[in-house]
Amino acid sequence: MSDTLARDSAALHDAIQRGAPEQEVRLHLSTIQYLAGVIDARMHIDKTATDEPDEEIAPARAADLLGMSRPRVRRLMDDGVLPYRKVGSHHRIPLSAIQRFRAAERARMEQGMAELADLQNELGLTE
Repeated sequence: MSDTLARDSAALHDAIQRGAPEQEVRLHLSTIQYLAGVIDARMHIDKTATDEPDEEIAPARAADLLGMSRPRVRRLMDDGVLPYRKVGSHHRIPLSAIQRFRAAERARMEQGMAELADLQNELGLTE
């Protein structure tokens, strides 16, 4: 599977470097399904963010928006990473907390990718 991901990643980066606004890229079905999920979640959270910024959502919906499992969201809640409140026996997470978490994760990933690129350059692993 890592060979497939490496090939698909290279194809996507080649398309980005070509810079044309629309391009055809051949990807494995599993990569296409993953990207479709990411795009769907992004469209959903962007739409929701403009509708009601103070909205509270259930952990299952938060998991869908974040692209992770509901148990993982619960662990983030238990660890204090995602704030929540209880309404009866139900947990509710502010949508704004989901947006902040996504922004923080994106920044963390960008930093990690920059560090990885620097390391690749130092080791001479780039083309």
